[in-house]
Amino acid sequence: MTDIIKRFANLTFKKMKIIFISRFFPYIGGRESVVLSLADYLSRDHDVAVITPDIGRKSSQYQVFPYSPDTVVSVINDFKPDIINFHAFYLINDLIIDYCREKDIKTVLTLHGDLFNFGSEKDKEFFKSASKKIDRIVAVCQQGMDAMEENGTKKDKLDLIYNGVNVEIFKDYLLNKKALRSAL
Repeated sequence: MTDIIKRFANLTFKKMKIIFISRFFPYIGGRESVVLSLADYLSRDHDVAVITPDIGRKSSQYQVFPYSPDTVVSVINDFKPDIINFHAFYLINDLIIDYCREKDIKTVLTLHGDLFNFGSEKDKEFFKSASKKIDRIVAVCQQGMDAMEENGTKKDKLDLIYNGVNVEIFKDYLLNKKALRSAL
């Protein structure tokens, strides 16, 4: 991920307004960690908000709003995002998507994992319906991408973006190599 950032470091980008709609802290899992990392990083240069049913984290860098189908459109209307990135397909609803289309707000769904080999039939049908209305879909693994293609998602609507790892937290000076070697 650092190489990608370095390659584009000299480019100038429009300051964007980005909303993530996802499960979030206090739940701790891969999806929640990814959304936290994205919100923390992107809020350095962009206006960021997180809409979540899980209010357990506040930030001075970005806004966190409670999710309910009735209030999401109000938050979107006030925040005026350029893009909305869903990280939980089951938080998508027609009211939100229709409003985004009306206001020309781009929508992206990041699907964490392989829903088609592990999800319920109800979830699969809901995903198929919701994915037709979303502008782009991002898979975080090849298996998930393959499963979406095999189940009718158009390939030109899909992108594969692996979750990044913040390598800074693994710097050598944080680890005592001798102690680790003897322990292992």
